Amino acid sequence: MRGTVASAASVLADLLFPLINARFDVKLGPISLPFYLARDEGDSAVKAGVHSGFALSLLLMLFTTDSPLFVTLGLLAEQGNDVYITGHSQGASIATLLTSLVRHSTDVFKGPAYKTYTFAPAKAGNDHYAYDYARLAAVDGYGWAVTSTQDWVPQAPFALEWISDLNTPNPLRGFGGSPNPEAMIALGSVVTDGESAVNRVRDDAVRRLKQRVESLSRRLISETIHLTAADLGAATAAPITGSTISDLIQQILDQLQASLNYADVGALLPLFANPGGNPTDGTPGCQKLDYFWQHHLGNYLKYMKQQYGG
Repeated sequence: MRGTVASAASVLADLLFPLINARFDVKLGPISLPFYLARDEGDSAVKAGVHSGFALSLLLMLFTTDSPLFVTLGLLAEQGNDVYITGHSQGASIATLLTSLVRHSTDVFKGPAYKTYTFAPAKAGNDHYAYDYARLAAVDGYGWAVTSTQDWVPQAPFALEWISDLNTPNPLRGFGGSPNPEAMIALGSVVTDGESAVNRVRDDAVRRLKQRVESLSRRLISETIHLTAADLGAATAAPITGSTISDLIQQILDQLQASLNYADVGALLPLFANPGGNPTDGTPGCQKLDYFWQHHLGNYLKYMKQQYGG
């Protein structure tokens, strides 16, 4: 899966979008499909959440490309192939979510042995999603995340943890999630000022997501979709239209979490990189200022060979 495009829009997709629920059903007209990226956590006050921008990208890849990924994965499952899932940068984060999908969702994807290698992934979800992914793939060595210690992209998106992101009960919130009055008084202005600041950042992230979804929805209405209802398991071969996909991505907005508490995901394979930017000695291909220097796959390959052999 492709990495981040070096443009402001693509970088903002990595940094400034909110979390959404990691487990819900999507509807394509009369068809309902599970979009399950984590286990059911019941009445947990905190539940697995994933980066809304990466989840949106995965949905588009599943249903809107010339060769829809949903169909390709179904064919691979029928053939019983071993499947390697990989990606770099934003593509690595989408690959992480795809790993959760094929392991959690429908019987359509069951059959192959899936193994995932991601390179320089941005954080794909919160701590509860990371726990689920670890149990699902990382603990057994089926979900590796290769990360350079000098690359800034795996440090993104900006993580912001607040009182509501803590499991309950805790000294600040009771079993029902209601604030502990004594603790609130003891913390004083930290709570009120902090809550106000956190809410402003969250609201801005939600606003950016809504703008992106609305823009995509308008464009998708007139798109040709290379998919039929039969491809999704329905009894008829009715075509899936752009309007159907437009309605689908709007459903993202029904799954918003009031949280920006992102966490690292996957079994970490660290690459200990040399600090600094791109060379200025005339090395071919180097730009004058390259903010992605430490992020390039070429550097990842160099450090992997140096530190892990092969």
